Amino acid sequence: MDSLIDQYLRKPIRYADIDGLNDIGLGIATLGWSLIFLIPEHLPRDSVLARDSWLLMPLVMGPLVLLIHFGTRLARERLTFPRTGYVAYSTSPGKYIAVIAVAVITALAAVFTASQATLSVTFVMGSLVAAASLHRLARTGLLRYGLLAGASVGIGLVLSFQDLGFREGTMWFCLLMGMTLLVSGTVTMWRYLRQTSSQETASR
Repeated sequence: MDSLIDQYLRKPIRYADIDGLNDIGLGIATLGWSLIFLIPEHLPRDSVLARDSWLLMPLVMGPLVLLIHFGTRLARERLTFPRTGYVAYSTSPGKYIAVIAVAVITALAAVFTASQATLSVTFVMGSLVAAASLHRLARTGLLRYGLLAGASVGIGLVLSFQDLGFREGTMWFCLLMGMTLLVSGTVTMWRYLRQTSSQETASR
């Protein structure tokens, strides 16, 4: 078991995940990736976007990133901070951009390797998401990240038995994983609101 000191030092890390907004934001972003692969299927075959779906990235992910950034900030100002206080984190974007870049490059390299070998692309994606979830579990001690890791591997494994190509497999994995993250975030938010009360409500 963790000592009281370990639990105290882990509180700031757990705080960032206390309200489920991170899961909701990741779920929205993951569903956005599924749209990038889904939209070309409903466009004319000679369309530029149908031939190269990566051109949809700024059109789809740009608005979603803005929605996630400003939406979660507004939600925390209205819901989280009045209940459990404000915690200031570093606003320097450099380290976050570097981490995201490394994660994306690693994921693309793993998926490309899988597509060239006999490995299932969806299983590789599920394993990568599971590894990230387990890392978060180790840092926060929150059980839901273990459940998300299991769900990710399960989704990837089930899809690996289907006769799906790269685009279709990626679309289905992102769709199902995005929905799973939204459910996780929504349940976490619901439990958080039930277990806490705003300072205005508490003062009445």
